[in-house]
Amino acid sequence: MKVNETLDRVNVRNNAEQGWAGEEMLFARVGLAGTPIFPLSRLSSDDMSLGAERLRGIALGHRDWLFADGGRTRLRAQWRELFKTFDAVICPIMPTSAFPHDHSEDQEARRIKVDGKDIVYPDMLAWPGIATLPGLPSTAIPTGFAPDGLPVGVQIVGPWLEDRTPLKLAELIEREFGGFVPPPTFDD
Repeated sequence: MKVNETLDRVNVRNNAEQGWAGEEMLFARVGLAGTPIFPLSRLSSDDMSLGAERLRGIALGHRDWLFADGGRTRLRAQWRELFKTFDAVICPIMPTSAFPHDHSEDQEARRIKVDGKDIVYPDMLAWPGIATLPGLPSTAIPTGFAPDGLPVGVQIVGPWLEDRTPLKLAELIEREFGGFVPPPTFDD
């Protein structure tokens, strides 16, 4: 089953009645009401969606976390090779421009349109993960406005432990092209 098909959350009492045991359950906090759980055994091994990977990540044991941390180290080494040629990488912050906030309790139920398709809110975090997964510094800067007037920006990713590099590039870009412009309602 795909994660989106199986995230029919039920409360702890109902899961206990169905006999789902400790290692089979993933406790996922998705709001303030109740404690939803999800049995990992219902998650298909071929489901590599961002949602499925998120669920697996929440349930990682220490041994698996150490293995994943080795992957982060290898990613960092690949970035180190790239930064031998480039000082920084400029890339999107998110797959969309800014969008109206949705404060509904269940994040997995929230949707945003990306290229005409409904995307689950937490999947929007793939772009910020480019920097955060390998532990690289990143600075977000405004670059203008979308046709609807909402802000658009990019992130500047720098080498590991070189936080000043993306900050300095952001300063230079701001000096050349301008920086943050407050929305009209915030002008004094």
